[in-house]
Amino acid sequence: WDLQAAEQLPKSLRVFYAAVIRNLLRDAWRRLNRELLSAQQQQQQTAFSHSFMNVALNIARVSQCMYDYEDGIGVLEHESMDRIYSLIAEPIQTA
Repeated sequence: WDLQAAEQLPKSLRVFYAAVIRNLLRDAWRRLNRELLSAQQQQQQTAFSHSFMNVALNIARVSQCMYDYEDGIGVLEHESMDRIYSLIAEPIQTA
């Protein structure tokens, strides 16, 4: 996706594409959460270990964060790195 090409698109198309991506992300999170919750509730044996599933979930979290708040490549601020660090190195503790 070329940034210059995106800037040349009419605003209505950019808004439409953003909504499509948002809906795809929402649906993917719903499926992921449903699968993880189902496996936990049923104490199912899965093809993947618990630690692998946590890594996959953390990668999804980082991807979502980078999509929402940009990737930090074009911006020389430390804000993106701080967000990534907080997602991976300091995960939210669950009860």
